[in-house]
Amino acid sequence: MRIAVVGSGISGLVAASLLANRHEIVLFEADSRIGGHVNTVDVKNGVDNLAIDTGFIVYNNRTYPHFSEILERLDIQTAPTSMSFSVRCDRTGLEYNGTSLNGLFAQRRNLVRPSFLRMLRDILRFNREGHADLDRVPEDQTVRQYLQQEGYSDHFAQQYLLPMGAAIWSCPYADFENFPIRFILEFYVNHGLLSLKNRPQWRVIQGGSREYVQRLISPFQHGIRTNCSVRSVSRQADQVHVVYDGGDQMFDEIVFACHSDQALRLLADADELETELLTAFPYSKNSAILHTDVSVLPKRRTAWASWNYHISRMESSRPTLTYNMNILQNIQS
Repeated sequence: MRIAVVGSGISGLVAASLLANRHEIVLFEADSRIGGHVNTVDVKNGVDNLAIDTGFIVYNNRTYPHFSEILERLDIQTAPTSMSFSVRCDRTGLEYNGTSLNGLFAQRRNLVRPSFLRMLRDILRFNREGHADLDRVPEDQTVRQYLQQEGYSDHFAQQYLLPMGAAIWSCPYADFENFPIRFILEFYVNHGLLSLKNRPQWRVIQGGSREYVQRLISPFQHGIRTNCSVRSVSRQADQVHVVYDGGDQMFDEIVFACHSDQALRLLADADELETELLTAFPYSKNSAILHTDVSVLPKRRTAWASWNYHISRMESSRPTLTYNMNILQNIQS
């Protein structure tokens, strides 16, 4: 069969790679590059070249089992990494790194700060009670409602749970507060975030994530069309009519490996059920900048972590998240 694949992220690449064994594949990508969330940037460091990942960065075998199998099949080399988390709040002057006691009390006054000690007690309580709460909280209860009902402190909410959640899902506080708490607890349990032990070992790809992209496309690389946006898709008898930049073709099947809202825009004849399903997933945009400005990190180096959440003094400014790539990718520079 002739099969069209729309989108060159991990879903599109894996689908195309597997289907290419028995079918003719044409993969359409609107961007000038392939890989979707994968974006490896080359940075000169003296005579060395550093491959820095600015999109997809880390994974673990426990919660990424199929992806791990793909990397093993492709013989991709990986390395262990740390997934520490810090908060710097310029409004209160607080900063900490939750990985170790030295990082937790990077500001020694936190040892005697009542609000900080209350936050630590709430963290221990949240970790302890979260497993049981997963089975008892209502499906429609939000994070905000849960925090209020259970009497958690504002410091726990504003300087621990909300920053961590906003960092994980790359969203504003207000959005994360409206997430279902059951979903959050399930995610935290699966990723070992409610315990100090038995956490998954996170890993990075040596040479950058583009390594697996290049190996995935080998079976169908001649069928890849970059800078080629699909404009519409319509069903005609037993085939699919695909209109794209510069032409149109008929295919036997099509794989939508793009965002759901993009798929809906492309479908010229979406029915009621398809419309309902494809409009159920909201998206938001975030900007990522590769830089060397350490001023956005905690002021104390002992508080530096892999993920560093910075709450600025101005309430009108959105918080920022800085990935310390030196820690994540084991870079000595």
